[in-house]
Amino acid sequence: MQTTIGHGNAELVSQMQLRRREVYDLDKIRMLWRMVLEEINRSKFYILAAVILFAYGIYSGYSSDGLDAMLMQTTEQVFGQIRDQIERSDTPTLTAVMVIFLNNVRAVLVMMVLGIFLGLFPVLSMLFNGVLIGFTLRLQEAADLSLMDLIFRGLLPHGILELPAIFIAAGYGLRLGITALRRLFPSQRAQVQTLGEIAMSGLALFGFLVILLLFASIIESTITPWLLNSALEA
Repeated sequence: MQTTIGHGNAELVSQMQLRRREVYDLDKIRMLWRMVLEEINRSKFYILAAVILFAYGIYSGYSSDGLDAMLMQTTEQVFGQIRDQIERSDTPTLTAVMVIFLNNVRAVLVMMVLGIFLGLFPVLSMLFNGVLIGFTLRLQEAADLSLMDLIFRGLLPHGILELPAIFIAAGYGLRLGITALRRLFPSQRAQVQTLGEIAMSGLALFGFLVILLLFASIIESTITPWLLNSALEA
């Protein structure tokens, strides 16, 4: 009888401990999500600046042909390496997901970390990537292919997740650089966060962006090619 009661108590204690861990984990997730939202809110004007830079890059790449030779070489190098890795693989779809995912994570991480140098790297990255997309759109048009198909079938499906992740990362990098600059002046230090505080919120933000980029890479490697192929066959 005592053994049965003891076993019942042990089971009850175990269930209570499991429940506490679940509550603790849920509270931790809520705290991290709150940090992400707060960081996005603090960076909102910098994110807007990143979007404007990106849009200007697209306009420049689409409307100017002065750098066509360099852009053609750069495009071939960037996308050629990815294409070669995928074509040599025995599991091309899985390889495409991993290659695209790791490339995007690396780009986001570099923008966030190197933004500390006055935000120059996020600025250059937004302009350069925008120019590449604008250049690609112009090549598509020159080949008498539908720009709407490229945008709505080739860019938007995965871009819905990928582009916000890139803009948020660039905005964070810009805010980090501006904050680092302001902290050089004693009169400004009380008005801005410490770099340690920004780094802590940046870790939570980076984790969130990694999740977005993972789903974006899956879409880009599966749904996007199917949509583009269906457009070409139509």
